[in-house]
Amino acid sequence: MVYLTPRQRLLAVSARGTGSVRDCVDRLLTLYASFLEVTNIEKMRLVEQFQDRGFNRERSREKKSFGEAMFKLIESLGAKSPLYRYLVV
Repeated sequence: MVYLTPRQRLLAVSARGTGSVRDCVDRLLTLYASFLEVTNIEKMRLVEQFQDRGFNRERSREKKSFGEAMFKLIESLGAKSPLYRYLVV
């Protein structure tokens, strides 16, 4: 799985998952695509954009949404597994 892109990994998880897992993956893929669109510019231009408070604030909100969606996916996949506890702790 380490040879797969993040998108490919999510799609592999979705293919084996339940409806709630697929919903989480869809949300993550949407957020990830948005991230790629925003950051697909020259590095110096991106640095300049992050110095803008509004831009930075919006990216922070997106970052939080992505983290929450990823946690929800992990929770959906393993909440009943002893391995889940090790991931959280």
